Amino acid sequence: MDLLNQLKPSLDGARARLLRAQGHLREFQTETQNFLSSTTYTIWSGDLTGTFQGSSDVPPPHLLSILVGETIYNLRAALDYLIYELALLDSGRIRNNTQFPIEDPPKDERDRAAWEKSWDDGRTHPRLNGVSDKHKATIRKFQPFERCEWTRTLRHLSNPDKHRRLIAVNFWSPPTTVIAPSKLPIQISAQDAITHGKPSITFDNGPDVITTLQNLQQEATKVIDLFRAELFSPNTTARGRISISILRFVEAQLSLVGRGFFRLVLWSFDLDRGDLAGLRVNLDFRNVLRAWLRDVERPN
Repeated sequence: MDLLNQLKPSLDGARARLLRAQGHLREFQTETQNFLSSTTYTIWSGDLTGTFQGSSDVPPPHLLSILVGETIYNLRAALDYLIYELALLDSGRIRNNTQFPIEDPPKDERDRAAWEKSWDDGRTHPRLNGVSDKHKATIRKFQPFERCEWTRTLRHLSNPDKHRRLIAVNFWSPPTTVIAPSKLPIQISAQDAITHGKPSITFDNGPDVITTLQNLQQEATKVIDLFRAELFSPNTTARGRISISILRFVEAQLSLVGRGFFRLVLWSFDLDRGDLAGLRVNLDFRNVLRAWLRDVERPN
């Protein structure tokens, strides 16, 4: 196990999530085109002058909703990964329960004062544990309460998909010009519908799905790119430099003395209690070192 890499900030995971979201979006576009080009449409309203509006004879398949959810999930995960890496960069240690917050003020006035203070300099936000005031101020710019609408949309789509049911998508057709029939309804082919109009898949509240997902992909990518230079810069924070230096030393010693010495260290420090004569051992280092021991002692 590479101990150093476990405490070295990286955006590789976040970027991989963005690429995966992009792949799901491309698959959604392909499946949408397959659906729109393979079904017939019923013209159900119009004024018999040649302009009508219709609907698909079959509902959009569940696969489209699943692909929307997978795209949203990966975009949300990329942002969460970013906060984890920022906390590692700023504090020099692994932090638990980090998450990219997407917040509005609490409705209960009794909770609002504490919530507002959590965004102040010098205060700890429950989801930004270990993140510096500078980075917290940047994350604040992407909050719905700061009128950032794309994160509001991301939250609106992400939470129900994760915890309730598939995201609802619908067929929508613009007014379509065909030869005026004697009465309605009539059926037209997919090719006629596409030729005379541009049917699409939309969310329940009206926005086009592909356009919405493309916008969310672009905005999430901008946020990750905003921090890319800083996370890959050699000028990390003081805590980050110290922790990485310590890890280089520990890793070098382990490679020299081997696991026998390491097991003695584990026994001496009694990792279940985490102390030796009152000396506290950093929890992050303990977890990393214990994982290393499991790996080297695992049979091939």
